[in-house]
Amino acid sequence: KIHEWQEDALSSPSNLGNKHVEGADAPPAVMTATSLLFNYTQIFANTANVTGSQESVDHYGRKSEMKYQLTKKLKELGNDIEYAFVGDRLQVKDLGSNTVARQMECAQNQISVDTTVDSGATALVEDDLVAVLEKCYVEGGYPDMLFIAPIHAKAIAGYASTTGRERLIDDKRLINAIDIYESPYGNVDVVMDRFFDPLSAIACDPEYWSLASLRPTFTKKLPENGDYIAAENINECTLACLSAKASGLIQMQP
Repeated sequence: KIHEWQEDALSSPSNLGNKHVEGADAPPAVMTATSLLFNYTQIFANTANVTGSQESVDHYGRKSEMKYQLTKKLKELGNDIEYAFVGDRLQVKDLGSNTVARQMECAQNQISVDTTVDSGATALVEDDLVAVLEKCYVEGGYPDMLFIAPIHAKAIAGYASTTGRERLIDDKRLINAIDIYESPYGNVDVVMDRFFDPLSAIACDPEYWSLASLRPTFTKKLPENGDYIAAENINECTLACLSAKASGLIQMQP
């Protein structure tokens, strides 16, 4: 199924200035058409089953083996959705067919080339971070979150030591982390994601991203054709980047 939305942008200020003679008629309207964007919904599913015997015996720490397995599978389903959004498969949207499942487009592939920095480095260097924030600012964006893979956390923590910057603390803890990066273009919260593609980073404005759910997560009991209990977890959703230039992408080298 298709989820559609419209993208719009403000016109640039006129280099002639917006000025009008006193008593003049209203100026002619200059309208710009919006862009229609879309993404396919993707169906996520997994199944839990236990034998009749497993459900009947007493288990240490839990009353029902089936409920435990279902809860575990629900968490795994959430991980699968998160990985589809930002993982290293870098999904492209695919309508699919009767034999091929349709697939949503990931976050990285929805960001504009105008706010993308192609880095020559294998790690997240500060110059590239500042460059992508500048690109976003020039295009009208205000990213306030930076999503990274765990492998880049140490590089960001090293920004302070390599430039001689200091953090004042009033206790005896040794802090080697940056959770807020203060740039010339505003403060950015640094967020690690264990499923994030290690060759990319996203400077994100959450206001312009949306999780569109066609079928929020639900569980349905499956027919019992033998001596077991089975149930399926299902979710159908997609990811929408409401403004492709409001966020920025850094692409690194392998």
